Amino acid sequence: MASELPKNRELVNDQGTATLYDKLSRLYLEVASVYAELAASKPRVRSEERIVPIRSKSGGLLANLKLTENEAKVEVVSHLPTDNAPYAWLKNHLKAMEEKNEAFHFRLGEKNHVLEFIEVEGNITSDLARELESAINWAFSRMATDNSTTLSEPESARTSSRTQTRKCHSEKTANG
Repeated sequence: MASELPKNRELVNDQGTATLYDKLSRLYLEVASVYAELAASKPRVRSEERIVPIRSKSGGLLANLKLTENEAKVEVVSHLPTDNAPYAWLKNHLKAMEEKNEAFHFRLGEKNHVLEFIEVEGNITSDLARELESAINWAFSRMATDNSTTLSEPESARTSSRTQTRKCHSEKTANG
C-alpha cells in the first residue's frame, strides 16, 4: 500500500484512514458549496414596515405605530399616564381583541404608571391595523390631556350603548 500525504502533512499508511480523509474532503467541499449558495442568494427581505404617527388633538406627536404583517409596535414618545379611564378602556379593548383571535397577543410596557410601549403579535391585516390605530388614537389623545376618570367613549362604544338604551326604553314603553 502506497503512502499518501494529506494536507496536514501526516503520512497515511492504512486504507481506512485514507478513506476517512477522502470522505471528510468531500463533506468539506459540499459544505463549502452550500455556504457559497447561501452567500450568493439574496438576503430575506423583511416585510414592509408602515409607520403611523399617533397625534394629540393639538397635533403633537404622542407615539409611532409601526406595522408589519406579523407585528405592531407602539413606541410612545410622550408622557402618557396609565392611571386613567382611557388606558383602562384600551387595555380591555386589546384583551377583547385577543379573546376573539387566538393568533393575536399583546404586551403593554409601563413604568411608574407611565406607558412606554405596546407590542402586538399576530397576523396584522388591514382591518386589524385600522382597528388598532383607531383605538390607540382615541385612548392616547385622551390619556395625554385627561386627569379625570369620566370621559366619553369612542364612537363604537357609544353606538352599542345607544342601542342598549333604546332596548330598555322600548321594554319600558311596552310594559307600561
